[in-house]
Amino acid sequence: MPDKPPDLLVAGSVALDTRDGPFGKVRETLGGSAVYFALAASLIAPVKVVAPVGKDGAKSVAQAFSGRRIDIDGLQILDVPTYRWKAHQEHGRNVDLGSKDSIYDHWTPSMPEGFDGWVFVGSMRPDRQAELTELLSHVRLLAADAMLSYVQARPPEARDVLRRAGRFFCDQE
Repeated sequence: MPDKPPDLLVAGSVALDTRDGPFGKVRETLGGSAVYFALAASLIAPVKVVAPVGKDGAKSVAQAFSGRRIDIDGLQILDVPTYRWKAHQEHGRNVDLGSKDSIYDHWTPSMPEGFDGWVFVGSMRPDRQAELTELLSHVRLLAADAMLSYVQARPPEARDVLRRAGRFFCDQE
């Protein structure tokens, strides 16, 4: 670990999740890769969040992040519905029942000026994820994840993310 820890940023999804399974059902509960990463990372380091959220989800995000070391200056509150995801749990696995991701049609990702720290690009629609990895080609460390349903639905954009991340890691060696 460096003497001064690098700045940490997450770019990902803010979602309202609906999921059912053997232990019950949750409806439109706050979720998403940016939310989960920010909450976990804020326990050990300050974290900046870059993500879109609709006005219908903004209050839930503010409540979840309250009192945490989470900078939400990069959270863009849009006048469109927050990303929604539905799943059913079977045999310990989530079966994706679809999502409503039109918020990504209205969001243009942007990074804090001069940011060059560590970044986690969480799952989101692959075209936006690919756009972010291009914007982040200069950072010191880049990690990413993806939802299987997105990879299967949009393989060209998903391959772009893998290609850029692979180039990033090869260039860093």
